[in-house]
Amino acid sequence: MATPPKMPFPTHDYPDERTREQRQRERREVVKQAASLLRLATDDAERRRIVGRIRERRAGAPRSVQVELVPRADGPDLVAASGRLLIRERDLAANREVLRRLGITEAGRTGNVTLLDVPAGAAPDGIAALAARIRKDGAPVSVDHVAPLGAWMKGEGGPEPTTGARRFPAVEFPQKSPPPAIAVLDSGISNAGRTDGYLGANIAPADVDPLDIFPTLGLLDADAGHGSSVVGIVQQVVPPAAIGSYRVADSDGITTSFDVADKMRLAVRQGAMILNLSLGTATEDGNPPIALQDVVDELLQDNPEVLIVCAAGNDASTTKVWPAAFAETHPNVVAVAALDAAGAPAPWSSHGRWVTCSTIGEGVASTYVVGTEDGPLIGDPTPDTFHPPNPWAVWSGTSFAAPQIAGAVARICSQNVGVGPRQALKLLEADATPAAAGSPYGWTVEILPGT
Repeated sequence: MATPPKMPFPTHDYPDERTREQRQRERREVVKQAASLLRLATDDAERRRIVGRIRERRAGAPRSVQVELVPRADGPDLVAASGRLLIRERDLAANREVLRRLGITEAGRTGNVTLLDVPAGAAPDGIAALAARIRKDGAPVSVDHVAPLGAWMKGEGGPEPTTGARRFPAVEFPQKSPPPAIAVLDSGISNAGRTDGYLGANIAPADVDPLDIFPTLGLLDADAGHGSSVVGIVQQVVPPAAIGSYRVADSDGITTSFDVADKMRLAVRQGAMILNLSLGTATEDGNPPIALQDVVDELLQDNPEVLIVCAAGNDASTTKVWPAAFAETHPNVVAVAALDAAGAPAPWSSHGRWVTCSTIGEGVASTYVVGTEDGPLIGDPTPDTFHPPNPWAVWSGTSFAAPQIAGAVARICSQNVGVGPRQALKLLEADATPAAAGSPYGWTVEILPGT
């Protein structure tokens, strides 16, 4: 098939209709968001404080994933799932006796990785220390890394009400074929009572974000609305796309590498050609989580045209965040860093030679959910209330950059017959601003405006 002509991405399709005064007022809040992201990336004490709050509230929900901190010598503490370990299938048979003596049992499998259940009391000094002892006994187990990407640490700079709502569809454009199906693996969506057309049509299975379960206080949980914002961004960029909303993270934003890998497989089995993962995790040893390594390798081999678009992270460093960092070695993965509202590299964004590209991730306007924030939980002295029926918010993070790239790829596919997601990404890059020599932010493109 002949390569089609370049398809410039018409960023002018998404004008910002807010007045100057509205933008200035909202900009003051976005500055807080950026400062909060930078603080969380560099202040380990703040991370510990927030994780402590999350642990306390989740203790009353024993069926949910419990979390603990994993110390790192060369960076901020990480978060791992308590009571869970992972092992590759090829290593399991030879090490069952070691695991049995510790009371560790098999609890599930995805691909070639088995989830292990650790009994209460078996890891008194932490799951990471237990994993290290078991590895010394010859069983190559791994902790199950939690992948919150910092988004659940909303802080004072969390989502803020905005006047930047767009009509649906946000843009009309000629199509030559239906856009490829997009799967958003996130916290689910909440579209209760919406009348603006967003978070409704063309979204299946539409896993629902319950918003308030840790505990039920009538206030929004730590990551409530995250999935709704991500899906709304995709819908703004490519309104006719069929979107699968897969709830992999709970309303506190907690998920694990095992659960993410399992849902990735499910989404592809159900026809998704583009996966959006606005989540990620670093690891204590810098190596990729084994469950994510397994699924990314599998998809590259068995479904090579599927494109995995990942948020690069909000760590303000070059520390690798997975699954985004697979972009360095896997052509089916895209790592998306963030630009600030003016189009310059965002200082709070993760970056490095493993990053593919960047787009604006500061003060992005999108759909949100009805409810009032839990001020004490997120450390916000003036929590916001988002009113029905059609709340919108401005939010910052690479979480809100990645879905713009996913949507742009799908839109280019729909305008070029026979072009799949990976080729569409190359067309998008061809019309982007090339990366400067040695740039750790990759090539850049502006799609939705920032604030």
